[in-house]
Amino acid sequence: MRALRLLPALRGRTAGALLQEDGKLLVCHAALRIEAEGGGPGVALAQKGSPRAIRALYDVRYPLLKLSLYALLSGLALCALLVRRIVRPIEALRDEVLSRAEAPLSGEAIPARAPREIGELADAFNALFAAIAEQSRSNHAFMADLVHELKSPVAAVRAAADTMRGGGDLPAARAERLGRALHDSSQRLDAVVSQFLELARAEAGLPDEERAVIDAGELVSGLAGALGEDPRHAALRVDADVAEAHVRGVPGRLESAIQNVLENAASFAGEGGAVRARVRARGGACEIEVTDTGPGIAAEDLPRVFDRFFTRRSSGQGTGLGLALARAIVEAHGGTLEAASPPGEGACFTIRLPLVSHGVHTKPADDSPGA
Repeated sequence: MRALRLLPALRGRTAGALLQEDGKLLVCHAALRIEAEGGGPGVALAQKGSPRAIRALYDVRYPLLKLSLYALLSGLALCALLVRRIVRPIEALRDEVLSRAEAPLSGEAIPARAPREIGELADAFNALFAAIAEQSRSNHAFMADLVHELKSPVAAVRAAADTMRGGGDLPAARAERLGRALHDSSQRLDAVVSQFLELARAEAGLPDEERAVIDAGELVSGLAGALGEDPRHAALRVDADVAEAHVRGVPGRLESAIQNVLENAASFAGEGGAVRARVRARGGACEIEVTDTGPGIAAEDLPRVFDRFFTRRSSGQGTGLGLALARAIVEAHGGTLEAASPPGEGACFTIRLPLVSHGVHTKPADDSPGA
């Protein structure tokens, strides 16, 4: 706004006005010099503001009130819609999830609800409950396998103890048989319990175990050489064709996994057979392949070959945990262990581990068909 003097001082009078930018009158004033009583000078001032600005606001008071009322009602309606479509479904989903806290594995799947985001959240909870249920079933199967496997050696120990508790002198031959039974049973108990502990730790991902960069080629070469010098496999031919391939892992655990695969191959290759180990770096992965000249794996046995206690060896040979432990260790290192048995050939086990290049993990490429 700007003040303009409309009339210059004229015969003792002055007048002025305050205008808006668009030139409309806002305030005007006039001053007149007068003689006050007693002969002194005085000034008479008159000033008036234009009612247009206030009048304009006054004229739109009802439309503004209506607009405010409509905005309030619209806000309340929007809040009600949000409560009905979002808040209440979330509260219902919360109540459903909390009701499963005491028994998360019981009951049917949580029903999907609208809107779509709430339905996706319900699906996520269902997936979580399904994973918990699967883990629970796996744990129950784990314990059932352990109990089943421990029954035989425990029964043998108990039978020997009952015989020895009967008193009297035992014939030397019988005492020897009892001693051998106790020794064999205790060895089997120790092997089963030790491998079960290792398997449980491997399936948990080998937490808190220090990892280092390992040359898988050097490791396999050393294990293959030791297998060839083992008196139990004196008639076995062991070949190793290895290349340098670095992986990151727990050295002792990876050694155990590869050794279990080699021992399995040696046990089925048989006397006069052969085991071949090969290490290659391919597609961002370290590939360790172990083949044997044994009878191979039946097609119906391939899906079960890594199951706990599954074995086709004669009774008393091995615990049936070697391949299950090997696979758990490999998976704990971000790798895979697969079995194949082409018709008319021996078995082939392939371990794939993430390759380390200059200290950095390289994600293995997917070489599967159709990838």
